[in-house]
Amino acid sequence: VCWPGFFLGALAGVLSIGHAATIITHFGGTAAAAVTGVTLLSIGNASGRLTSGWLADFVAVRSVAAISHLVGAIGFVIVLAYPNGTGAVITMALAGVSYGMAAGIYPSAVSIFLGRENYGRNFAVLLTAWGVAGLLGPIAGGFFFDLTGDYRVALEFACVASILGLFNAMRLPRTRLSEA
Repeated sequence: VCWPGFFLGALAGVLSIGHAATIITHFGGTAAAAVTGVTLLSIGNASGRLTSGWLADFVAVRSVAAISHLVGAIGFVIVLAYPNGTGAVITMALAGVSYGMAAGIYPSAVSIFLGRENYGRNFAVLLTAWGVAGLLGPIAGGFFFDLTGDYRVALEFACVASILGLFNAMRLPRTRLSEA
């Protein structure tokens, strides 16, 4: 359950990271807006990682994972509903938060649910999800843009990945960090 969740979160995240500046300018944002969007994506990534760790101390891991995917889906819906530079900047910021939260919570979930004694081996398997997503996400974004001449389909793809990640997160055990 952790592998597909991390894969889906990373897929949407690295698609966004790989195309952030061009997505923003594609939707009418200026070069300054693109710089701002990429910066906010990076800040969101860092803050999402910190937030997911903090949240896991108070709520179930599956809830934190679900929140991470929900934030991403909301972000993609924003630019799809408001296809302009500002919508794209907001989307990139939320994509960063989502990606950071997923990158923080899924490794924690591996330790919590599979045990610290097996963490190294299990984390190595989990990390292959990030690797596969790292290859496929930016390629998919470019493929859909080349196919249509528009980033809408790529962002719809990322939104679907986030929604699937949300449903997958609900398959995680209900256990909180302190109960494991």
